[in-house]
Amino acid sequence: MTFLDRVRLDTLLVRARKREFGALLHPLLLLCDGAQMPSELARRTGVTAARMTTTGDALVKRGWAERFPDPKDRRMQKLRLTEKGWEAVEEVFGKIED
Repeated sequence: MTFLDRVRLDTLLVRARKREFGALLHPLLLLCDGAQMPSELARRTGVTAARMTTTGDALVKRGWAERFPDPKDRRMQKLRLTEKGWEAVEEVFGKIED
């Protein structure tokens, strides 16, 4: 296998992993900036709040994020990455430095 073949194969594998993550990829990356309200994630990704609720549910179901009460307003819930979520981000994009 030539170097160019390896590069093409790596590119195809990365694209396949990104497709597997699908609509979860963008919010997952945004959560690397820290815990956020689902409404803020919806605004930043350009989807409706209802869609982000479904996306948040999927992130939590996979164990990549967790919900917790907002310390300033306990009626509201924020999302943050779990250890498994950080591992998923690193699997697709490599280590993210602060």
